[in-house]
Order: sequence, then structure tokens, then C-alpha cells
Amino acid sequence: RSSDLEGYPVLLEIVRPLVSEGASCSNENMVNYLLSLAWEKLHEGNWREVAQCWREVYALASFLKASLMCKGSRWQECCRLCDIGLMLGGAETVVHEDLHDLLKTAGNHLACEDDHVKFDLTPIGSLPPTHPIPRVHAPPLERFLVDHLDVAVPVIMTGCLEGWNALSNWQYLSYWRSVAGYRTVPVEVGSNYLSEDWKQELMTLNEFFSRYFEAPAVSPATKRRRKDKNSTVSDQEIGYLAQHTLLEQIPELAKDIIIPDYCRMAPQGELQVVNIWLGPGGTVSPIHHDPYHNLLAQVVGSKYIRLYDPSQSEYLYAFQDGLLTNTSPVDVLHPDLKEFPQFGRAKYIDCELRAGEILYIPPKWWHYVQSLSSSCSVSFWFE
Repeated sequence: RSSDLEGYPVLLEIVRPLVSEGASCSNENMVNYLLSLAWEKLHEGNWREVAQCWREVYALASFLKASLMCKGSRWQECCRLCDIGLMLGGAETVVHEDLHDLLKTAGNHLACEDDHVKFDLTPIGSLPPTHPIPRVHAPPLERFLVDHLDVAVPVIMTGCLEGWNALSNWQYLSYWRSVAGYRTVPVEVGSNYLSEDWKQELMTLNEFFSRYFEAPAVSPATKRRRKDKNSTVSDQEIGYLAQHTLLEQIPELAKDIIIPDYCRMAPQGELQVVNIWLGPGGTVSPIHHDPYHNLLAQVVGSKYIRLYDPSQSEYLYAFQDGLLTNTSPVDVLHPDLKEFPQFGRAKYIDCELRAGEILYIPPKWWHYVQSLSSSCSVSFWFE
């Protein structure tokens, strides 16, 4: 497969011998060097500007290093490196299938049995909608196109996920552990991505569940009280597996869902990306907008969601420069009207999105999302 790296002549001189020989103790130093070099290149500047060749080299070196770990029965280390190789290399890397094969081999030594333990779906609070988004039961494709997609009108669709095994399987914390507990994922840690305490950590799903689901959930109100120096509330971090292509990384989970036919109704009829949003009660996504049509399918638990039409943008105080021009700093439920005096004029619609429902969010519509319990959603971006 080294022929797929044609066009990267500087790297081929190093890569070709390793591909032909396979990972062995004799070339482990070179493999480690390649991993270190590619990691450095991947983290120089903006991710979008990183040359594809460095993603390929990192994935290839990950495969070779993981092969060594497999030979040494270092199963968890092997899985972690394969997952990072998949995440940083992308779906088009030349060793994509090889990494998945190694994961299957190592996973056979790590998988645990499903003991049928469910997520705790106890609500951490209630946010009754004040301007409800309408619900429609399983609309025909043509009606969805005419009444919603063509005219950019949000809607909640019920009865559209009947064939999803995820509606039953994903309710069980133990199912996730048995299928993918040993897999490494990127977790956002902190109040939300605008907070000073926000960071990302790589951890296994087992670690994620132990740290953030098997401890008491934390409501946003509790998190605000922590900022009070006189508060007696203990400091409990919140973790969120947010906007991650988990179903691409772990195809076993992708078998539990069906891509909605509504995604084919856009002008180009092209699915752009499928993301998973998995977290305990209290996770928050600040007001932001996305460039694509979005079908947000709620699979586990419930979420409070508030939508603002693009015509309300002048009242939302979006960041004016940098990478967050699609995001507003306003705390939706507790706005500082001295700092953002026009925010109170913004008109919105809202809902509690429940398991088994799909919310259609048109492109450029601002949305605020807060989980009301342990929650898992799947978003389908299409155009």
C-alpha cells in the first residue's frame, strides 16, 4: 500500500522499507521517530492546514507501532494507538482497514460481557418550553421537503427511528462497555467550550463512564454556584463526548442506526458527517450555528434546545473574529443584560427533545443545547 503515498517522495524513502518489512524490533526506533515527527507536524498551526501526508504518516506509524504492541500482548496500549491513528489519520488513510483489523484482534482480549446495566436517566432539572417547536408524526419525504427543508422551518419528527436498534441497545451503559469500552475517544472536560476550565482529554469509554456517569450528575445551576467563593458545592467536573465521528471510528455501533431518508431531500442530497453527542446530565453547547442542514436524533435521555432564526443574529452578540464567529458568549438561561442589553429582544422557539424524536435544524439557525439527563444524540449534517 505504500504506492498510495506517491507524491510524498521525501517520506517514501523512510516509509517503503517499513511497509515491506513490517513492524519489528529492528525498526522500532524508526517507527517511534516517525510517530514523534508526524505528531509534531499535526500540531503545528491550524488543523485544517495540516498537509494530508502527515496524517497518512501518523496513521502508518501508528499501525506499525500497534503491531509491535500486539506481538507483546499489550492489548490496551495497542487499541489506544490504533484509535488515535484512526482519529488523526482519517477515513481515507491507506492503513484504515489494517487499524480496524488490529483493533478486532486486541479487542478480543479486552471486551467484557454485557450485564444489562442501564444509564441513570434521572432528570437533573426541568426546563419547560415556552415557545414550543411543533411536532409532526413521520411526515412523508415530500411534506418534509415542502413544509420544512425548502423554507427553513424547524420541526420535531416523531416515529422516524422505529428501525433503530440503538433505541434499545444504547440505553444500556453495559452495552457500550461490552462493545466499545476499551476504545479511546476525545472527551471535552469543563463547563462548555467557551469556559476557561475547558480542555480535551483522550480516555477510554470505560474511563469516561466511570468518571462522568457513575458519579452524581451536575446541573448548570450547580456549576454556576461553584463560582461563588462562599459556595459549599463540591467541585465535580463534567465530561462530554461531543461532535465526534464515533460511528466511523467504531463501525459496530453504526450497525445500530439507520441514516434517515430525509437526508436525501436537500439539493445535493449528500450526507456530510455523522456525529455522536454523549454525556451526563448538565452538558451544555452554547448558542452557535452550523453551515449544514441538521437532523438531530435523540436516542437516550432528553435535551432542552432553543433555536433562533438567523434574522435574530443582531441580538446574539456573536464573536466578531477568530474561530468562534459562529458562537455567542451569552449565557442563554441567565443572560447578563448589562453586557448584552439587546439579547432580551431576540425571539426564539424551544423544545424538550425526547428519546425517539428527530429535530430538524436548518442551516445557520442558532441553537443552544442542554442535556436534562444522561443523554446520547446523533446528528446528521447534510446539504
